[in-house]
Amino acid sequence: MKREEVIRLFPERIRKILQQAYWNPQGLQEIRLRAGKPLILWQDGQEYFVAEQGFLTRHREQACIVSQEDIRRTMETVGTYSLYAYEEELKQGFLTIQGGHRVGVAGKAIMEEQKVKGLSQISCINIRFAHQITGCADMVIPYVTEDGKLCHTLIISPPGCGKTTLLRDLVRQISDGWETFPGNTVGVVDERSEIGGSYQGIPQNDVGIRTDVLDCCSKAEGMVMLLRSMTPQVIAVDEIGNYEDIRAIEMTLNSGCKLLATVHGSSIDEIRKKPLLERLIKEHVFERYIILQKETAGKIGKVREIYDERGTCLYQRQRSVLKVSGALLVFFAGWGMGNWRSRQYQQRIKDLQILQLVISCLIGEISYARNTLPEAFSRISEKVASPFREYLQSVAKRLKEQTGETFVRILKEQEQTVREKTSLREEDWDLFLQTLGHLGYLDAKMQIQLLESGRTELAMREEKLRHQLPEQKRVWQSLGILGGAFLVVILI
Repeated sequence: MKREEVIRLFPERIRKILQQAYWNPQGLQEIRLRAGKPLILWQDGQEYFVAEQGFLTRHREQACIVSQEDIRRTMETVGTYSLYAYEEELKQGFLTIQGGHRVGVAGKAIMEEQKVKGLSQISCINIRFAHQITGCADMVIPYVTEDGKLCHTLIISPPGCGKTTLLRDLVRQISDGWETFPGNTVGVVDERSEIGGSYQGIPQNDVGIRTDVLDCCSKAEGMVMLLRSMTPQVIAVDEIGNYEDIRAIEMTLNSGCKLLATVHGSSIDEIRKKPLLERLIKEHVFERYIILQKETAGKIGKVREIYDERGTCLYQRQRSVLKVSGALLVFFAGWGMGNWRSRQYQQRIKDLQILQLVISCLIGEISYARNTLPEAFSRISEKVASPFREYLQSVAKRLKEQTGETFVRILKEQEQTVREKTSLREEDWDLFLQTLGHLGYLDAKMQIQLLESGRTELAMREEKLRHQLPEQKRVWQSLGILGGAFLVVILI
């Protein structure tokens, strides 16, 4: 998140003040506006007043006082002068804006048949800024999967401990999949737009490539709708608790779907005391329970305990076992490093195949289509995945600009931007660039011969690596395990 992204949410007066103030967008949690009250900013778990002169202070008397006009104009700005489009969301007391940020509002409620029809005379605004923490679910993944399948999982957490953040990353990883776990189709019922942070129906947070998000829909209705229409393998919901939720959960379980859910609480015993959830626990509906605990103010909570359906503790975070836990982490880190190096070796083979594909396509573009190089690179980019797609597109763009630079220089400059995103070595790129470097000024026959020669060399390199792969995998995995074990011995 950038400063400009935050500042543009506010009208001119507040915008000028925030532009002058020093605050960290990465640590920004909330900005609160109350009519006739100080402008308040929460950052890294700390509350600050924002002064009229544009600095953060702890002294109330120095604070900028928010006017009703500031409130009105802020609502116009965040609602892009079209608050009527957010009418349904505002009934719930908030609206979600681009970036997944949530704008909570308070004022006079308009009631109809004992239900909130809308809000008028808004006097309080709380803008909560979304911060996705990619990878925060890494440590729980081994506990919530078994034999390559997901377990029905309930995340238990007090408010503000990061249960939604953890759920979001779980959804992302389960949706994308990994080496030993094929990605699952995930249906998310995002009743309060907190998981996906959808804006105009499009999730602003990364929830995975196989995830369908049903935004601003009640959990009970949403689960049924997803089951009927999207055939999910997994359904994820936030903060279950009422009777309708429980009925929908039962339907989800009967359909064969796996369930990811969260609930407010501090322990399994506390959840067991809730009448609606008691039966689910007694019948061992959930196969895993993840319990979070509060850490430092303003920080996401940590996993305190993980239990299976029978109450057996699978993981416990205790200060008395920190040394052992650290040793185990080191061991698995070594094992993981070995696996990572092995996967890098495999990925290098795949990347070499993509380079060969690019060259083969170029041969076709030159010999048959007779397309110009900008057109050829643009067409080929549609046939390959990232980051090669972006590389070819950037080369095509630079060629079309006709800046006067040599073709070789353009190739090398653009290559620098994607090199680190691949597993290719410097010598692989050098061979590829050398193969392409003569394009553009030779006749078609000579260009095709050079391309064929380069493709053959890349194919020979790939074949050599493929023969070495089994041995390399054993070597790297063994080194990782031995290195991890050695450090464990030292620690203990």
